[in-house]
Amino acid sequence: MENLIDITPIQNWDVSKCYSLAFVFSGCSKLSDLSPLKNWDVSNIQFLNGLFSGCKKLSDLSPIKNWKISNCENISCIFEKCENLSDITPIQNWNLSNVEEASHLFFGCKKLSDLSPLKNWNVSKVVDFAYMFSKCSSIKDIKPLEKWNVTSSLIFLSMFAGLELLTDVSPLKNWNVANCNDFDMMFRGCKSLKNKNILQNWKFGRSTDFESMFRKPNDEDDDDDNEGRYGYGYERAA
Repeated sequence: MENLIDITPIQNWDVSKCYSLAFVFSGCSKLSDLSPLKNWDVSNIQFLNGLFSGCKKLSDLSPIKNWKISNCENISCIFEKCENLSDITPIQNWNLSNVEEASHLFFGCKKLSDLSPLKNWNVSKVVDFAYMFSKCSSIKDIKPLEKWNVTSSLIFLSMFAGLELLTDVSPLKNWNVANCNDFDMMFRGCKSLKNKNILQNWKFGRSTDFESMFRKPNDEDDDDDNEGRYGYGYERAA
């Protein structure tokens, strides 16, 4: 699949009765044009996880901006390692109201820096934010996320790991994280942070894993993908 460039032949596929498109284009490293998918009816899709994972040349999401994903439950890994993706404005109006799994969503999107299109995303049902922005090395500002409702979340594992340019975590100070029990390596490798203590007012649940929450990336066993720790790419067979 790595040599797939032209998906025009499938532009008229009827996916309206499908429930999963998980990892359909995963590993299509040369795919850049999604215009043939513009009219796909994904309104009944429940699993979009890994759909464009590893599409390294993908930069234009405008063809899928009008996708109706209100029934979707899993978008984990959907843009994972889309290394050329910098503009996510086209998906700013996506309806995530039923999404529960969002891990690795933008993992490894090295050119992504502007998160403002995500400021109004409804993530109130998301349980898993693990590795969501991990290795997005161009991100400096997470203020657009300050009003996110994360009350359902159980996992923040490595959510912002590897954001070396991030200096300020104060936008997260009012997050309600009382239900979360895994903060392990949440800010691992964020070596420019200036105000870690700003999160001291967070109210935590009883069984909480804070292991290496701010660990520096200099341990021999430091693995950015962390496949063993998390079961990387889980739920592939949705």
